[in-house]
Amino acid sequence: MAGPWFQRSADTWLQLLEHGDDNGVVPPEVIFASPDSVLLVFVFFHLECGEQTRANAHVEQLRQRLAARARPTVWHRQWLAPFLQQWEHGAGTAPMPPLLHPLLLDHLRANDGA
Repeated sequence: MAGPWFQRSADTWLQLLEHGDDNGVVPPEVIFASPDSVLLVFVFFHLECGEQTRANAHVEQLRQRLAARARPTVWHRQWLAPFLQQWEHGAGTAPMPPLLHPLLLDHLRANDGA
């Protein structure tokens, strides 16, 4: 994972996703519609760069975001929560979950019995 997208920090991308640019518009280079997806991408980017501490910090952000959710989505239950559990048992060895996007979420909802 490399490229100009990673020249900005995860916090910068999260800020752009939440508030938009100076005009309040989310620019097209914000390629993920979910803060959780932004954080996951940066977890694995930092792992690839050998920056375990930074990866752990983003995992902690994901953990806090999940804990703050009153009602986790099916994606959070089927993918993020297990990823976070695996991370506890071997940071950096858990596979990257699929990134959250509307088509995946619709598919998971359609196939979720809960």
